Amino acid sequence: MPLFVILCGLPAYGKSTYISRHFADAVVVGLDRFLEVSPQYASLATYNERWAAHSARGARDYLAWVSATIADAAAKGKDIVVDATCLTPQIRKEWLGRCPASYSKRAICFKKPADWERRLGSRPGKNIPGEVLADMASRYVYATPEEGFEVVAVICS
Repeated sequence: MPLFVILCGLPAYGKSTYISRHFADAVVVGLDRFLEVSPQYASLATYNERWAAHSARGARDYLAWVSATIADAAAKGKDIVVDATCLTPQIRKEWLGRCPASYSKRAICFKKPADWERRLGSRPGKNIPGEVLADMASRYVYATPEEGFEVVAVICS
């Protein structure tokens, strides 16, 4: 049975690194991936520039891309990984609503790594204001089976 895995955690908690180590053949969806692969952002050098351009355009293109990417992955029976912060049950519910019926639903929640500040500072062109990070941290709730997941894991990367 293919997997639909939602990764949960703040920026620089290790979600993307985890994907590269454990889900190299999976189809990855999330805003970071969209900004990497979308031709309309190819000429922009940094994540911050891509984010600003995306914010100005609105979410319609992104949501269409997510739907098409998940449908294509499901047609091929590929594992799907959501690489996004997914900090709250409400956000995870939206993602679970996109999960194909035949998929096993999993959540992997990331604890704050000991070297988090170093990781945040090691991403040139990707800067998140401190007040935004503090707000995100205050809203972060680990996923639970009651949300609809068959498996929930909590890890520190």
